[in-house]
Amino acid sequence: LMRAFIDRSAGIEAMWVVNADGKILYSSMGHEKGEAFDDPKLNANLRRGITTINAKAQGKSTYYDVLVPLQMPPGVQGPGGLRLWINPADWTELLSGMWRQLTLLFALGGGVALVSAFLITALYTRRFRLITDTLRQAEAGTYQIRPDYAKRDEVGASLDLIDRLVMKQRKHTGVPVPVQRLAVAARTLAHEVRTPMNALAIHLELLRNAVPSGDGEKNQPQRSIEALDASIRQVNCLVRDFTDYSAPVTMERKALDVYEVLAASLEAVASQCATQSITLTKELPAGPWPALGDATRLRQTFDNLLRNAIEAQPGGGAIKVSAAKNDNQLTVDFIDTGPGVPPEHRQDIFEFGKTTKAGGSGIGLPLSQLIAESHGGSLAYLDRNGGGGATFRLTLPLAAN
Repeated sequence: LMRAFIDRSAGIEAMWVVNADGKILYSSMGHEKGEAFDDPKLNANLRRGITTINAKAQGKSTYYDVLVPLQMPPGVQGPGGLRLWINPADWTELLSGMWRQLTLLFALGGGVALVSAFLITALYTRRFRLITDTLRQAEAGTYQIRPDYAKRDEVGASLDLIDRLVMKQRKHTGVPVPVQRLAVAARTLAHEVRTPMNALAIHLELLRNAVPSGDGEKNQPQRSIEALDASIRQVNCLVRDFTDYSAPVTMERKALDVYEVLAASLEAVASQCATQSITLTKELPAGPWPALGDATRLRQTFDNLLRNAIEAQPGGGAIKVSAAKNDNQLTVDFIDTGPGVPPEHRQDIFEFGKTTKAGGSGIGLPLSQLIAESHGGSLAYLDRNGGGGATFRLTLPLAAN
């Protein structure tokens, strides 16, 4: 591929692929393969990931020495960089050659990007869970020592901050620091995670547009892109919920119709229920249901409860949403036919970090309960006297008008 690229691009005089230590993995000047560049500055730029372009004179000609580092994910063996000698005497031919090879090079880069995106998503998920586990220990009062994480990056800084806050609080009061006092760590982590995740989402969309769509069944690149997209959305949801729960919940106090908010949430999950063979029924008194509060936060609560009910029944089932109201109070029950919550976990399902769901964050229910209580209402799990499934009851005060 490299040889063909050079032969068809008159502007490129030479090309080398090197590893992170400057050892030549490929050379268009075949006799140099296996040797190393004796250039400390070049090797330093490779390690730091710095792209350089230097003009150099050779006889009466001037050429450009271009170094392009290739940053690979941690643990992945691969080339460290690409070095080119470019003769600008014939830029037209160079550009023409580059355009002719664009499709082939983009396919190669797309494959590397897909693998990198998979690895980076997994990496940041593991880092996020390390912070989450540490915060759970801090809240439960079981935190003893900072986790063994030596890197001086955003995760290390967050762990240092958590450790200092916990120890400082214990020194002054002798009691464990609540999670709310660690909100600054949560915001730091959220910012550091969102930045690379946003970059991943942008590049993933570029890959989606570049991969040709076939007729009928989706091809492997399309399925891989969809899997990556789902992973990115999952991490973003975890970061959002984690930040919301760790910081004080801010609420708007505006007149709203709870019926309209619930109806919008039900409509949003209707197609997903149909796809998963879940029967969705509702028994709701006629609207409006006037209240004072934050429509966005209430929608978040409804979405969390419905999503939990759907995820509890991957093989199909039923969800029933029923409501009753009087002049002062609204009661909404979310009932599913899933396995329910085991008796030994019913006392702590609203505690931060507690979950009975594989891969769950233990954030959705505590956050939903916090939103309900911020509206002057409540969210509770109802024991159905041995019956199957789960029932969550949400109560909210209604406004006079």
